[in-house]
Amino acid sequence: GRGGLGSIFVWASGNGGKHNDNCNCDGYTNSIYTISVSSASQAGVVPWYLEQCSSTLATTYSSGSSHLEKNIVTVDVDFSYFTELESGQKPNTAKLCTKSHTGTSASAPIAAAICALALEANPLLTWRDMQYLIVLTSRYKPLERNSGWITNGLGRQVSTTFGYGLMDAAAMVNLAKEWKTLPKQHICTTPTDNTERLIPSGKDEKMETSMNTTGCKNTENAALNLMFCYLDLKIKLKDLLITGLLCLFIFWGENPQGNWKLAIINEGSINKDGPGKFISWYLVFYGTETRPFSLKHLKEKQIFQREKEQAFTARGVNNIPDSINHCATRRQFHISINGENICTYTCPLGHYGDVTDFACHMCDNHVQMGFSPDAERNQCFPCLPTCSECESNKVCSACKAEFFLYDQKCVPICPKGTYAYKKICKGCHSSCETCFGPLSSNCLTCTTSHVLHNNSCFSECPSNYFFNDDNICIRCHRSCEDCASSFACTTCHSDWVRNSEDSWYNEHLDICQDCYYRCDHCSGPNTQDCVYCESGYVWHNGNCIEACPRGYFTSQDECVPCDIQCAECKNNENCLLCKDGFILHSGKCYQICPMGYYDNEKHECKICHTECQHCFGPSNSDCSSCHEGYQLVENTCQPYCPDDYGPTYCSSCYDNSSFSNNVCIPCLDDEYFNKDNKQCERCHDNCGRCFGPEDINCLSCSGLLRLDEVKHICLPCCNGALLKKSECCTCSRDLDVCINSDHPRSIAVTSSSQDFSEVIVPLKHIIPIVIGVCFLAVLVFVFIFGLLQGYSVGLCELKCAEQKYERVPSNIAAKFDAEMEKISLTCDDLEDEDDTYEKV
Repeated sequence: GRGGLGSIFVWASGNGGKHNDNCNCDGYTNSIYTISVSSASQAGVVPWYLEQCSSTLATTYSSGSSHLEKNIVTVDVDFSYFTELESGQKPNTAKLCTKSHTGTSASAPIAAAICALALEANPLLTWRDMQYLIVLTSRYKPLERNSGWITNGLGRQVSTTFGYGLMDAAAMVNLAKEWKTLPKQHICTTPTDNTERLIPSGKDEKMETSMNTTGCKNTENAALNLMFCYLDLKIKLKDLLITGLLCLFIFWGENPQGNWKLAIINEGSINKDGPGKFISWYLVFYGTETRPFSLKHLKEKQIFQREKEQAFTARGVNNIPDSINHCATRRQFHISINGENICTYTCPLGHYGDVTDFACHMCDNHVQMGFSPDAERNQCFPCLPTCSECESNKVCSACKAEFFLYDQKCVPICPKGTYAYKKICKGCHSSCETCFGPLSSNCLTCTTSHVLHNNSCFSECPSNYFFNDDNICIRCHRSCEDCASSFACTTCHSDWVRNSEDSWYNEHLDICQDCYYRCDHCSGPNTQDCVYCESGYVWHNGNCIEACPRGYFTSQDECVPCDIQCAECKNNENCLLCKDGFILHSGKCYQICPMGYYDNEKHECKICHTECQHCFGPSNSDCSSCHEGYQLVENTCQPYCPDDYGPTYCSSCYDNSSFSNNVCIPCLDDEYFNKDNKQCERCHDNCGRCFGPEDINCLSCSGLLRLDEVKHICLPCCNGALLKKSECCTCSRDLDVCINSDHPRSIAVTSSSQDFSEVIVPLKHIIPIVIGVCFLAVLVFVFIFGLLQGYSVGLCELKCAEQKYERVPSNIAAKFDAEMEKISLTCDDLEDEDDTYEKV
């Protein structure tokens, strides 16, 4: 029930107290799955009808003595009021309400109503959560003057008459708002003790036995299973902590480990037939393997306080001594850490910020309420607004009531090629364009090249059918073999001929016989041989009947089937009632209402408000999507986003911004963007700006430090002060920058402000390239110089177009040498490699 959360069963404990009945004998009240409710009178005492048993969980008010105390008044109407009204008598208005409702049957509805209030405050409460809320919030004080209260092993007051006390609606609602879902239930069963024992026959005599257990760590309830042959017994179960009657809920929260003693006491008179027989017994404990929360020292005044969790302080956290409201005015979130009120832009790990109250909440309290945990970051991220559950802030796993899950997104209408099944859009068969199920026989429409016949798609209609404008196969008239329309045969059956008036007759060459009395024309003497019917009858499958059956309509004195999804119709264009799973709209049956309409829960499509494109109700506050130019804001369509919307409702951020609590916070000057976790993180203390967390990732320096633009390290400035050897540096008088002495030759590569992951070009890769180029240049120079020298001394000749080189006269060569420029290769340690070659 309730999507796996469990149905809440509230049961009246019983009204047999006058006869000393015990409600443990009722299988419903004695079940761990029900909330058994007892009654207290207006004066807070035990009513005369009340049954006692250990399965009672809590109490609400009911009627007591009709003469001394006031009774429960109900809002149901006495039927005699209408009887008098119909008979013409003046009705007695005093009979409109029942003014003397009594018994535990009056208490149980009050308890159910309180549970409903708690579920309204927190719809995700499980059936076990509800029992915990009742145990923790019920008050024994208003009923304490009654006898029978005991203190269980955890220090709680509990009674077999009133359970844990009077239910408190306000306390339950407040605690439900802060409730954390319980861990998985753990069931521990002891071995069965099959030792047969005798139950003494004397009055008040008893039989005792015991059992050691190592049961569940955190008990919710316990069950004692007995098999014996005797009547009129009193059963006591005793462990090291408590003595009491047979219990289900009385041990709530206790440690079950230890020695449990069972006593069977004979409450009847002396049995003449001798002693009874005790056959076997065992215990079953229901609880949790891990403690759901701290049960010890839980005081009543602390019930409604949120449990304080140890947390890390986050980036931008400030200690604010003022009130919590001060955080909201600064657009920050409030959290209490170690008793201090703190305002922060980013909630600690494991928390998320809620803009509705500007407070940090624990993630796992709200994961199923539209938040998803991030395993790497241990933080919560909001689901998309249309999701009820999600795997990430972009991947939905379940949708809100008015949406359908399709391709990990929530859509208001399943697209073509899919059908809705349990709020999920599933694929049609490949032959269908639209469908109502996964099979090839579940088609509603086909592609343009196919026709629909009996909800399947074919390339053409079968014999005796034609297709209409909607590509649906329609049966020809019964006299046609093939046809172009309902009353236009193209070929006739073998014993029929087509006449000029588009009517049909049977050509009998032998003697004529009378037709069946309902037939006007026939092909034989039987009722199924009718071709046309007498006036007042319609033709259906060869028979003439008075009216068409359900699912058919009359057309030209013939019964024609309604559409396959229509249960009753006036004609093919006017369906009156749809089959289960379909919704009626404008005379047609649809699986989902079309755009602009919603299902009114009567299987009828009603028009949305004009402001809505899709909706789930008639109001302008029931929109699920909006027309172009309007924004969806809490199920209403607005032309503009109101205050507190937009920047605080982000679902993702661009780089260089942290995503936190629906807000994108740009990285500060002393932060860098971590691409792995999509968060802004602090630079190293030496860096003013940076592209990573290390001290070798600086882009600027903080304090009295200088940036080595080659290594991106911040070093002490060269101001003539005596430095340690590890801090030794040399300074450029021209550029006034600090250069590390162990790295005198390097180049700086200009980095992009958008991508700081590639800002260093290692010098060790450049030096071999430069040396290789230089060496190659020297080889080429030596080769050319040697070749020219060979020509100059006549060792070889170069002819080109009958021309050749000649030796320059010595006097001209000397003059040339005197005027020739001299090239020298120099290198400045402080200049870039690109500028090392220059003229002097």
